Amino acid sequence: MLIAALFFLWHGARVFYRRKTASMVWPLLGSIFGISSNFVFVALFPSAAARIGFTSLAVATAAALAAHEFWQVRTKHRSPGVVMAGVALALTALMLLLHALLALTGVSEPASTQRNPVNAASHLIGVTLLMCTLTGLLMAVNAMRASQVRALAYIDQLTGVLGRRGFFSATKQHSTRTFPGGVVFVFDINEFKRINDTKGHETGDNILRVLTSSIRQYAPPKSLIARFGGDEFIVFAREIESPEVMAEQVKAAFSARSASVLAQNTLHQSGKTRLALASVSVGWARCTQLDEASFSSALHEADREMYRVKIRRRGQAGPRLDEI
Repeated sequence: MLIAALFFLWHGARVFYRRKTASMVWPLLGSIFGISSNFVFVALFPSAAARIGFTSLAVATAAALAAHEFWQVRTKHRSPGVVMAGVALALTALMLLLHALLALTGVSEPASTQRNPVNAASHLIGVTLLMCTLTGLLMAVNAMRASQVRALAYIDQLTGVLGRRGFFSATKQHSTRTFPGGVVFVFDINEFKRINDTKGHETGDNILRVLTSSIRQYAPPKSLIARFGGDEFIVFAREIESPEVMAEQVKAAFSARSASVLAQNTLHQSGKTRLALASVSVGWARCTQLDEASFSSALHEADREMYRVKIRRRGQAGPRLDEI
């Protein structure tokens, strides 16, 4: 059963990190081998030392495979538990390998094959500890899976910033600490629907990434950045003295970077070339405290200011999305 559990742990780690494995063939073969090993070894190897040696060798192989998978993903999942699991499994495999070699060479045959209370107790304790270790490792895999699910729910997969749920979860965590306040920004791309309609959704996705990179460049460290849906982004910036400066920097960077993206697909109409331009409207409001009421009020005010900017922009002459 221990061999079967180790093979399932190895397979689970590969599936969790989307590595190709021959479906369930290997873990099933490992399970069959592990469950039937006692009967097979008894039939093939009458010697108790041989049975102990080959059983230890089989368990060591399964533990080494599982250790390899945990060690391979240590950089992707930055958790001490993953590293500890890999090291523990590797040490287990090494100890079992040494035990197998000693048993097969006959060095430890007299001691390991004697039926006495000491050997019985040591085997019982060893199996108990190994099963506890496997249980802990399976719990670690489940925790990693839950972490991955939370990331899918809280992180916007297109831009890599927080989603709506992740943003409000982060603000609640900050609200439990001493917080001096900050500024809430609302960014909204002007006429984004027309960009999607005329340029295609792939270009629209690239424009969203351009706005994300522009915000990240000029937002203060430890700012909360989220895509609330569509082309609207929310930023909560702490320790910022001039919100106007940041807003203008993001607007300028976005216009310059998006121009190169949109220039790849100029529009042709009535023999004239129409160059698509992109811009972003920004509204902001100060938030003196990070409680729910204060933050909601600041977010509402920033959103209203952003729409006022959009209305003023529509009433102004000059180039908008399309410029002849």
